[in-house]
Amino acid sequence: MRKIINPLTGCLTLITVAVIAPTSAMAAGVLGEYSFLHVTFGSVWHLFLFIFALVMIPFVLIIVMSWRFRKIKEEEITDTESGNAPSDGKKE
Repeated sequence: MRKIINPLTGCLTLITVAVIAPTSAMAAGVLGEYSFLHVTFGSVWHLFLFIFALVMIPFVLIIVMSWRFRKIKEEEITDTESGNAPSDGKKE
């Protein structure tokens, strides 16, 4: 009796070898520790400063925008208290 060979089995074997071979080569040290990225102590600080800026910039924007819009709101309140209509930015 003949055994029927499934072509899908061969494809799965090739995919498995293509995925496992590079990772096992890296694990064995064939590619070296710093083949892809040279990491120094300065690299860590650059990464820290970049992430710190990403976190802090929105807070600075919130503070500046709230300070600016509070100033505009106070001007509108003083205009209405003095009897003038609130200005919409247009000059008459």
